[in-house]
Amino acid sequence: MLSAVLISIVVFVLIFAVMMKVLPMLLSGDKEKRTQNALRQIMEETQNVKKETASTERIFKEEIEDSAMMRLLMNMPGGYSLLSLILKAGYGKSVSTFIIVMLLLALMLFLLANSFVGEKDVITQAVAYIIAIMLAYLIPIKFLEGRIKKRNAEFINMFPDVLDMIVRSVRSGFPLNTAIQMVAENMEPPVSTEFQQVADEVALGRSLDDALNRLAERIDEPDINFFVVVLNVQQETGGNLAEVIGNLSSIIRKRKQLRLKIKAMTSEGRATGWVLGSLPVGLFLVLKITSPTHLDPLFDTPEGNMLLLLCLGLLGLTFWIVRQMLDIDI
Repeated sequence: MLSAVLISIVVFVLIFAVMMKVLPMLLSGDKEKRTQNALRQIMEETQNVKKETASTERIFKEEIEDSAMMRLLMNMPGGYSLLSLILKAGYGKSVSTFIIVMLLLALMLFLLANSFVGEKDVITQAVAYIIAIMLAYLIPIKFLEGRIKKRNAEFINMFPDVLDMIVRSVRSGFPLNTAIQMVAENMEPPVSTEFQQVADEVALGRSLDDALNRLAERIDEPDINFFVVVLNVQQETGGNLAEVIGNLSSIIRKRKQLRLKIKAMTSEGRATGWVLGSLPVGLFLVLKITSPTHLDPLFDTPEGNMLLLLCLGLLGLTFWIVRQMLDIDI
């Protein structure tokens, strides 16, 4: 069993190293490229490329320096990416708790794999332990990504109202810093927490452009990037700030309406994907209840174990393909 565990750890480290190097190149989609290209063109015209390309490490520097757990995580392989996800998900004040939960999950999955393999051969044990280790890493990552997506969606949903509030404040004669503070005091989280951090950073001496760039790093959405670029351009070239933000608010509202329309048009496809994906699971449960011994070869033989793992992998691949087909970029 010890040899199987060692083999599992070595294989996982190799897979993890390949994923960290290869996947970012393979999964860099057209959406990110188009957004970066559009922003880069605007920033080059105003000679503000340095502000747009500020590193995430600088964005989170203060948070990292304030926590021993964050500094420890920064020095671990893959820890920086995990820390960035934790901070973007809004769990910056509970990093230690999140790491403890990850370790408990890893222990539970390892014990579950240990009870599953029993006295099976070394290859089966190694495969089970590799899956347990990968799940212990991927489940928290997927949870954080889902939390970030939900949090960003809530932010974007309220963002047009934020822009309208800023426009009204500027037209009433308030400076932009005061308008941002008013947004932090009158809006709901996560908008209030993020804009409160922007206001606090400006009050402590950070420039407004720098604080807004940090906001764009925490909420990595095209609408926020456009807002930051527009303000940076306005700070450099001048002009009617209220009119500029008002036009941006109109554009973002139209993008929001388009997203809702796309969601309604793809609802049938999503429902079909869930129904087809749940059929094998439902059939498995029905057979397990009505004829418990019928599926025993899947658990008692090495061939059955491999077939079961293959079915689970294909099922997961199906969900991923359907999701990619319905993920429409605007």
